[in-house]
Amino acid sequence: MKINTVLLLLIVLCFLLTACTKSEDLSVRGSTENQVSEEKYDEQVQETPSASEQTQTSPAEPDQAEPAQPALPAPSSNCDSEAQPEKDDCYTKLAQNTSNSAFCDKISDSKKKNYCYSNLILRGLVDAELCNRLSETFYYKELCYSKLAEKNSDPGFCDKISDISIKDTCFDVVARAREDANLCDKLSDSYAFKPTCYSLIAAKKQDVSICNKIQTGDATSTPQENKDDCLAGVAWMNGDINICERIVTQSSKDHCYSGVARMLNNSDICLTISTSLAKASCLATVAIRLDDPSICQKGSKTEIIDDCYSTIVMGTKNNIALCDNIRDESKRRVCKLYA
Repeated sequence: MKINTVLLLLIVLCFLLTACTKSEDLSVRGSTENQVSEEKYDEQVQETPSASEQTQTSPAEPDQAEPAQPALPAPSSNCDSEAQPEKDDCYTKLAQNTSNSAFCDKISDSKKKNYCYSNLILRGLVDAELCNRLSETFYYKELCYSKLAEKNSDPGFCDKISDISIKDTCFDVVARAREDANLCDKLSDSYAFKPTCYSLIAAKKQDVSICNKIQTGDATSTPQENKDDCLAGVAWMNGDINICERIVTQSSKDHCYSGVARMLNNSDICLTISTSLAKASCLATVAIRLDDPSICQKGSKTEIIDDCYSTIVMGTKNNIALCDNIRDESKRRVCKLYA
């Protein structure tokens, strides 16, 4: 019985020793294989250059022209694939983006086509052909001719306009640009700025004969007053008091004297003005420009005389004694305070 037990124990022990030996062999084999794999990997890494090294070491290839880009499809082809309303909107956007009126031509809806042309005109793309493409009943057609006339200083385009107010404005702008009083003749008598058209050109050309063309008045002045104002403008530009003598209405004549006096800084001309307020104002202006307080007292309006002294003293920051000539007490204190 004891012998059997001992034999059984020996068998179990032998079995265990055999299993341990196999396990160690497998472990050693796996470790060895892993080591070999790692060594092979390291060798491959050393032999294989990196991407940057490949770039640096690779021989330069000869320059080659880049292949031509494929042509983009024409913009209109994109619009052609749209339904009709969207197609018109597509052409409108193309016309705006490319400033090309040819896309407006492709629009089927007449209103959208007109507005397409109008947008281009507002962008400054004004030419006779574009104006002609607009529908006759479309209001912007006449504005187009007006802009075209202004752009080219060509009154011929104004003749194409039927609306009287637009036509008047057109001729007025071109007349002033060309300094041509004969174009003022084409303005309707109801046009409020017709006298002004003559007056501005007469002053620029310093030609009193143009003033004789004025035959109309307006809501605030008679034809004679407008003509007198025209003469005053020419007198100012020439600095010629003799032209003032030709003026009929007294208010316009005083206005003429005042303008020439201020232009020439001549206080004696101010003295020819009939109204005391306008005379004192003229004298004060000349006195301040010449920094001459003696001219202030030539007027008869106390308030204007006080302001004349005060302005001269505070402007020059000297001669505080002049403040004593100011009659208004509060103005006198201010004058001395800031002198």
